[in-house]
Amino acid sequence: MTTEYIWASYHQQLKTFIQHRVPHTEVAEDLLQNIFIKIHSELSKLQQTEKLKSWLFQIARNAITDYYRTRKPSEEINDYAEETKEISEATEDIASSIKFFILQLEEPYREAMILSEIRNLSQKQVAEKLNISYSGAKSRIQRGREKVKQLMYECCHYEFDKRGNVIDYECRQC
Repeated sequence: MTTEYIWASYHQQLKTFIQHRVPHTEVAEDLLQNIFIKIHSELSKLQQTEKLKSWLFQIARNAITDYYRTRKPSEEINDYAEETKEISEATEDIASSIKFFILQLEEPYREAMILSEIRNLSQKQVAEKLNISYSGAKSRIQRGREKVKQLMYECCHYEFDKRGNVIDYECRQC
């Protein structure tokens, strides 16, 4: 297996993959070149050639992640941050009622949600605290959030702006 073979077989798929995840074609092309430098230097370490495609795309995902980590915030992001500083009164009311909805959950979701959403523990810390696997904690928290969302929608009708921020709500039966 050679770098030339990989380029001929996968460069277009990788380029398309990258272009869907970064803002400019030039950036995508630069990332693609860097990815192939990494592929060339690491190819001898690939032991399972049947996993070549997943290995290539993992390198691409890591390169994209690194790109966003090292990138400076753009003006667009700063503009959006300024707009979101003004939290609506409705959003503040809803945020203060989240604890009420969490306390309505059945175990084991209640405890996981209290630890993650109220005590602000990471999912890994929740797993350790509850003596369960990391994936188990992630699952409980995700399901707990969905259950809280259902309870909230049963309680109230919400109106959102174009960015998904709550601008108003009306209680049905709290």
